[in-house]
Amino acid sequence: MSAIEKSSNLHIVIEYEGGVWHRRLPEGVSLILTRGIDQRSPEEKRNDPLSSQIPWNEVRSCEKTVDLLEFSIQGDECRLFVHDRHNARVLLYRNRNDKWSTSPVTFTYSELRFRGDNSIGVATEQDGKVSTIITRDSWGDLWLTHVVDGVKSDAVKIERLSNQPLVAMLFAMPAKALVTVIAMLVFYAWGVNFLVSRGCHTTLRLANTTVTLASIHSRVAAGVVDFVIICLPLFILSIYCFVTADIHTALDRLQENSHVWILNQFLWMFFYSGVYLSSAIMLLIVVEGKYGWTPGKHLFGLVTLSTTLRPCGFILSLVRTAALPIDALGFGAVCILTMASNEKCQRVGDLISGVVVVRRCFGRK
Repeated sequence: MSAIEKSSNLHIVIEYEGGVWHRRLPEGVSLILTRGIDQRSPEEKRNDPLSSQIPWNEVRSCEKTVDLLEFSIQGDECRLFVHDRHNARVLLYRNRNDKWSTSPVTFTYSELRFRGDNSIGVATEQDGKVSTIITRDSWGDLWLTHVVDGVKSDAVKIERLSNQPLVAMLFAMPAKALVTVIAMLVFYAWGVNFLVSRGCHTTLRLANTTVTLASIHSRVAAGVVDFVIICLPLFILSIYCFVTADIHTALDRLQENSHVWILNQFLWMFFYSGVYLSSAIMLLIVVEGKYGWTPGKHLFGLVTLSTTLRPCGFILSLVRTAALPIDALGFGAVCILTMASNEKCQRVGDLISGVVVVRRCFGRK
């Protein structure tokens, strides 16, 4: 300890409790010191828990005067909690690259924040003493430990919200949201039943030819297949980004430069949107305009035709695709109401472009 006092001209009291080092700094001290990783054997630690052989390193000077500093070392992970005289907390933590970062968030007694997979949560205090410590393990589970007169109790697991039954989570939803979901389900059930009862195997006369309109079952199934094909590139790209992402580095960048991180997220969003729109245009406009069908329609034997019984073409396909946002209003309610209100089972895009979706097999009479 003499080396520390001479180098920093500070009087520091160090306490060792259950493998966790606590350092209390006098009022007005703004210098933060960290200790290197203790590589000694358990026996050496018991014989000399406050060994001066472990080097202390100066990290930084705090922007605020520090009354109390607590920290813990768990393997190569280290977390520090700085308490200022205004009862706010500033969290300092070390990432995998051995760089120290400061959280821009100040914590109050009632708040809890985590950084990293294994970290210590903000502890509540009574009269300046730690009374409750909340930790999170690598599985994301929370553990609660009480401290009474310096003695720690056994850690008790706190159940996470994700572990609650689905029924409990549903009942936790606001009443208005639950009523809205039920009403939408009833509406969709009625709309599908109405379309099935009147739209299956309905024939239509076009250009001296009798055609069979596509059933609601086949159109919905074809739409699902097309949607999966469109989203497949995004799904693969998202998995790749998730697997290769460094969560700790992302958190560090968020702490140090939030505006840069937000800009990065917007750039990724625009990139995702570009991939999605490119896939949609290639699939719905180019393929459907030239051949009259998409992969989903081709799989279920459907084709999109103009009034002349020819493939709809690029222009009509473009108009039909551009109307998809209108059909999607109300989670598809506009599409269902429009198809149920006309004898050709046309959605808004079909009505604007003047095309119909029919079964591929039809003959002249």
